[in-house]
Amino acid sequence: MKVERNIELGLLLQTYGMLLTERRRRLLAMKVDEDLSLAEIAANEGISRQGVRDALMRAETQLHAYESALKLSERLIETDKALRSIKNDMNALHLHEADQAALLDKVARLQNIWGTEDGV
Repeated sequence: MKVERNIELGLLLQTYGMLLTERRRRLLAMKVDEDLSLAEIAANEGISRQGVRDALMRAETQLHAYESALKLSERLIETDKALRSIKNDMNALHLHEADQAALLDKVARLQNIWGTEDGV
């Protein structure tokens, strides 16, 4: 459960992190990306454990509010699934090499637009 929550928070942080204050973004990155405990983050930042907890809760609430309103992370996941499906379908069609290369280039450009070239 914790791993799934961290993955979700990581995706939300990647998608909406620039909308957070620098401090909240930094604290949440320490929790999600570096898997630091509240005590470790507090020691690194020179603030109380409670201060870290409060800032993280506010950051998470903000990120979830952004996702609830905009649904960008949800769209990113669905786009990635659709592009992967297109690639699989293309491989099954046994297209001419030049046609397949052209279509793969178009898929890659779409993945690049959405930032899904390495998957979500």
